[in-house]
Amino acid sequence: MNDRHLLEQHAITPKKSLGQNFLHDPNALEKIVEIAGLDAGATVLEIGPGTGNLTRVLAAHAARVIAVELDTRLIPLLEAWFRTQPTAVWTERLPAANVPCSPVNDIPTALADPQAVARAMVQSIEHPVTGKIPQLGPVPKLSRTPAQIRSAPPLLGYVGATEKPTSQVYMQSPKEDPIFASWQFGLGRSLAFTSDGRNRWGAEWLAWSAFDTFWQQSVRWMLRSMEEGLLDSMVQIERGEGVITVEALGDNDEFLNNLEISAKLVTPDNVGHDLRLEQTAPGRYQQTFQARDIGPYMVNLTYESLDGRQVSQKTGAEIPYPAEYLRLCLLYTSPSPRDRTRCRMQSSA
Repeated sequence: MNDRHLLEQHAITPKKSLGQNFLHDPNALEKIVEIAGLDAGATVLEIGPGTGNLTRVLAAHAARVIAVELDTRLIPLLEAWFRTQPTAVWTERLPAANVPCSPVNDIPTALADPQAVARAMVQSIEHPVTGKIPQLGPVPKLSRTPAQIRSAPPLLGYVGATEKPTSQVYMQSPKEDPIFASWQFGLGRSLAFTSDGRNRWGAEWLAWSAFDTFWQQSVRWMLRSMEEGLLDSMVQIERGEGVITVEALGDNDEFLNNLEISAKLVTPDNVGHDLRLEQTAPGRYQQTFQARDIGPYMVNLTYESLDGRQVSQKTGAEIPYPAEYLRLCLLYTSPSPRDRTRCRMQSSA
């Protein structure tokens, strides 16, 4: 689209008061840049870019172009053009300006990439609902143990559920119901699998070659990888403030000083806070935190032992519900099972 049509489309008339004359001859534009003698790392200040004809040529030869336009009517034209350049333009210009870049492809473009096709990276996996789905396979090519995409067999049923707001869903049904998910529970980890591992709903899973590996890795993920420590630790909560105290003694009851002890505090709202304990006396380390909400305060202490091992130790405290909740429950106590259920609900509010 030439300048005349572009200006007419946006109902813009050149202003004589601004001395607007829009140069669009490509030969003249190239000649201007040639005379300027720009190198690839140059920064150019252009006053009055107009419709951006010269700006585009400058951008192809310089690392950076700063354009200053007084006529605000032309700014949307410039923004529209420079924000919607095709990928090929940016992958050519950005490396020339020493800016690392790589295209972000959609799935069809990635599957049709010549390099991916030449390396036989496009593989198909079987989906229980949609059939075969093409995907990019592993990049490494190993002669003895070639990598491959493996998918789990279909499940024959599951229990409908809704994922927790803080959970990570790894597997879901075609109806987007969670089947396999995990979340943090205090300082621990939890996994939920809403189908079964027997021959009722998981019959085809039992014959799956990766069935054992799947559950071994799942259980291993939940286990703590660091060794339990032997520090004497405690958490005290009083008047809205919590205090973490650690007493560090060696095998011969000597004080262990200058330890780097960090703490992961998980508050009743299931939010984690990173703390670092300060040494306050020989062999003693402490840190305070705000504690005003009812519920458990879990603390995971980690430090490096004298022999270089990474050690973990758990402790914690709890602010219980006030006694009036118990009295409220007793007021509702009744021989009726329905009222007893309501009593439990009242006491756990």
